[in-house]
Amino acid sequence: MPILIVYGIPTETDKETLEIFSDLMRQRAADIEDLGIKKEQVSIFFPQDLMAKGLGEEIIIFIDGLTEKPERTEKVKKQLVLNLVDEVHQSFPKATLIECIIRPYVMSGFGKLESDGGFWGDTR
Repeated sequence: MPILIVYGIPTETDKETLEIFSDLMRQRAADIEDLGIKKEQVSIFFPQDLMAKGLGEEIIIFIDGLTEKPERTEKVKKQLVLNLVDEVHQSFPKATLIECIIRPYVMSGFGKLESDGGFWGDTR
């Protein structure tokens, strides 16, 4: 399922704000019916940036793990990008540059461990 990696969030952003923002981003992805995902299936990460300059001004989102399906047309993917960019803009209005990039998904192996102890794997 989709993994959102968000770079450029200001380091002074408190935990509560990040949790709210994470939930909003997950919901904005799940709002697109043709993606066929629930917000609980969207993972989001905020890697620490080693350079403080520009944090909060430039925010970049990478979308990984979005598998190809017939209903996930270019129009649907564009709506996902627009939804996420809009949410970043609403949450961090001081940002002067917001980019969102969907990285191509290439499956060379996959494993998933569920909290109930179930495991599913696919190695190709």
